[in-house]
Amino acid sequence: MLKRLFGVMIWVGWCSMGYSETSLLKKVDEYRTFGKNFSFDMRITAFKNDRLTDQYQVKGYVTVDRYAKTLLYFLDPPLVKDRKMFIEDSTIWMAFPRTQNTIRLSPIQTILGEASAGDVANLSFSATYESKSVSKDTKDGITYLKMVLEPLPDKQQSAYGRVLLWVNPQTHQPVLAQFYTTPAGQQKLVKTVGYVETKPTAFGVIISKMVITNEITPDKRKTILEYLNFKRHSLPVAYFQKDYLQRFQINE
Repeated sequence: MLKRLFGVMIWVGWCSMGYSETSLLKKVDEYRTFGKNFSFDMRITAFKNDRLTDQYQVKGYVTVDRYAKTLLYFLDPPLVKDRKMFIEDSTIWMAFPRTQNTIRLSPIQTILGEASAGDVANLSFSATYESKSVSKDTKDGITYLKMVLEPLPDKQQSAYGRVLLWVNPQTHQPVLAQFYTTPAGQQKLVKTVGYVETKPTAFGVIISKMVITNEITPDKRKTILEYLNFKRHSLPVAYFQKDYLQRFQINE
């Protein structure tokens, strides 16, 4: 009874705050998008059938103009070393060593373990989706806000036709997301992302650890993304463009 009453109080409290569904989604994005001019290290660990299969190290640099721009430099293992990625809004470009070609990627393309380009870039929900509904939902005895997201009118080609997102109603922190496709009009769960840890930075509290689970294959594929060592950087703004990607070198 007390849990039910507490859940009702949370729901009424959120409604009384006057947030629109759009502004709520932007609040959620504050945990997933980076502040101005800082760098981070990323560790990506992949598992299959609960056994470690791969581990990767990536260095990232972020700047913000009208929207976030991100440069990623792949450090380890040797198979991916010296690959580079540039993310501008929801557009993603990849450069490979010993080639002059720069390839455009879809945000859902898997690049490391089960992590897609969009996962690694930590793209915001509101850049691609709009909220269709918000309701209260209880998981493991805890009441959350459950948001149903669908692509914006100009993002209808997004591979995810629907995202179910569970949010802490008091802090607006994302807790869990389920990503669905809509082949032949029938929804299919593709992956689940758990936002399991946060970390305070000079730019606010952000999601520092995500667990991505492949919901299609039977071999329990899972990838953990961890963001580490947040620092300010002073890279020139001119570095953050597709045409500079081939020349970009890591700056410690």
